Amino acid sequence: MRPTTQARALAAGVLLLAGTAARGAEDEQEFFSQPMMEQSIRSAVERSPKDWIAAVVAPAGRTVCVAEAGKDLCRAPVQAVELLASVRAKETPVFDLLGGTPESDKDSRMLVLATPVPGKDTLYGASYLSLDPTPEEIAQFRRALAAVLPPKPAPAP
Repeated sequence: MRPTTQARALAAGVLLLAGTAARGAEDEQEFFSQPMMEQSIRSAVERSPKDWIAAVVAPAGRTVCVAEAGKDLCRAPVQAVELLASVRAKETPVFDLLGGTPESDKDSRMLVLATPVPGKDTLYGASYLSLDPTPEEIAQFRRALAAVLPPKPAPAP
């Protein structure tokens, strides 16, 4: 069992946060399981086949929160520092991720699979999000991507 700071999004735009805590090894194994990662990837790609990104991202600016419909809507600008896979309508390494607070840790890297939030230009919600991912978790996510996504065609000679 290891102390973890994890955040996971189970549906686009809805973040479920689990704070710093020691979790049981079984719970952690299930959350990091290959089938769970594959399910998150499959769901996100089916929901948004023409615009999604899987990457390790880092903060790219200050999180801004505004009141909308009686609730705070926070946008955290992030930049892809390690692109794992993507189909993007707009080819830019910087995008706004739904969630966070103005006090969010500015140095945290995140492993994300994000899709656009309908009706919110440049705002993406995370279908999978992990704070401070380990190299092993990133490698496992790469394997999950390879298991779900069709192979890329070989370049023409």
